[in-house]
Amino acid sequence: MKTFKENNKEQDEETLSDEVLWKMMLHKDESALSLLYSRHFDSLYNYGMHLCSDEELVKDCIQNLFLALYNLRKSSPIRNVTSYLLMSIRNNIIAVLQDKERNIGVEELNFELSISEEELFRLFGHDDWEMDRIHKLRQSYDKLNANQRHAIYLRFIKEMNWEEMEEIMGISTHSCMNLVGRAIVKLRHLMKDV
Repeated sequence: MKTFKENNKEQDEETLSDEVLWKMMLHKDESALSLLYSRHFDSLYNYGMHLCSDEELVKDCIQNLFLALYNLRKSSPIRNVTSYLLMSIRNNIIAVLQDKERNIGVEELNFELSISEEELFRLFGHDDWEMDRIHKLRQSYDKLNANQRHAIYLRFIKEMNWEEMEEIMGISTHSCMNLVGRAIVKLRHLMKDV
């Protein structure tokens, strides 16, 4: 079988969609796997670090994820490669943490989904008044429960649609909408107190 480079000499790597690379990867094209890895590493790493502060664990989970993908023989059709990878890295991190703490349930794991000042600044503003509100928003965000922080992070920082959030969080689209809505109401309430 021809490799990624042989099949796509005239086509620039950047123009290939993740879905095309995924199909090529399923046919054991190492170049396609490598390109998917380089495209998604930063996003997976940042997301993993929001879930767990152990840098080595996150890097190991990313490596293990791509190793497992390379060894995949068949795959069910996936709608969105990015969502699939984020869901997979989340599940891998949960599995590793549960192995470390045998009796901990998913609900009890303390995910550290925090939003950096830079991410908030990018979203909301540039002047001193806005920076003060950003600081208050960050304090309020940190007071949300883990599921609410996770939903806000995926919806507004990762800019995911409802279907992608449903895939990653393992709850219905309607539940995702309710969770985000409740989180926003709680943020507004908390912002008044800060």
